[in-house]
Amino acid sequence: MWKACFTPAQRAFGAKIGAGVGGVAALAIIGAAGYNGLAAVQPETAIAAVKNLYLAAPIPFMPAIPAFYYFYKPDKLYPTVMADLQKQETEGK
Repeated sequence: MWKACFTPAQRAFGAKIGAGVGGVAALAIIGAAGYNGLAAVQPETAIAAVKNLYLAAPIPFMPAIPAFYYFYKPDKLYPTVMADLQKQETEGK
């Protein structure tokens, strides 16, 4: 592990929490739109809610993707990371 703020277990826990919150939000939206899992035919409002969740909901997050890639520079950090890890390995940490 190289100068990480969180351990892999903590990151996995955070991912599970995020997935859970996202799932609850999605289910609340389609539930409010009248989705019924036992119905043979879903109401048009439920179908529209599902379509909007897949099509429109990700749009506000799309501008963040280039910003993350702009600031994420693993190629520049790689030599430093490898040198630090090698040093830790030789020191026995």
